[in-house]
Amino acid sequence: MCGIAGFVGVPPNLSDPEAVLRNMTRRLVHRGPDAEGFFSEGSVYLGHRRLQVIDLHGGQQPFETEELVLVFNGEIYNYKELRKELSVEGETFLSESDTEVLARGWARYGVPFLERLNGMFAFAVWDRRTKTLTLARDRMGQKPLYVYSSAHGVAFASELGALQAFSALQPVVSSQSLRKYFLFDYVPTPNTIRQTTPL
Repeated sequence: MCGIAGFVGVPPNLSDPEAVLRNMTRRLVHRGPDAEGFFSEGSVYLGHRRLQVIDLHGGQQPFETEELVLVFNGEIYNYKELRKELSVEGETFLSESDTEVLARGWARYGVPFLERLNGMFAFAVWDRRTKTLTLARDRMGQKPLYVYSSAHGVAFASELGALQAFSALQPVVSSQSLRKYFLFDYVPTPNTIRQTTPL
């Protein structure tokens, strides 16, 4: 288990975006007690908390290449097979981590690479070439990914508590979601039990 958090676009009330990112990431320390990492470039801020499982020394995040920056939570079960395929296609690897396989596959194929992934995951990838942020998670939603969008940009995190640290938000219980929870015994997508309203 790891934790990811970040945002693209800085609301006017954020006087210290790097401090906000560190606060968001700090709230995920229980998900990743082994290491932390941060990335900022322009109005892009990405944070990661790591639980070391695969390649203890080579899987540090955010993972950067010339093309992209990746923060990733989860496990790609078929990463060894994908690594072999990508190696045949000319990719070179500096680590044994599934993080690097995901990054190099994404840099080569983009969104279609998702179809080749077998695993449980949530990740954010900043494409330096196109200046776009992509957020993705596994088909079953095993790894959580909470997202908030506004006129200023997008914020995301592995947990609502970390997203709350993004100071442009004020969470309140959604009465509509609460009714659905009592009706279905869960909150149907794309809603959550809490809604956020801009301050």
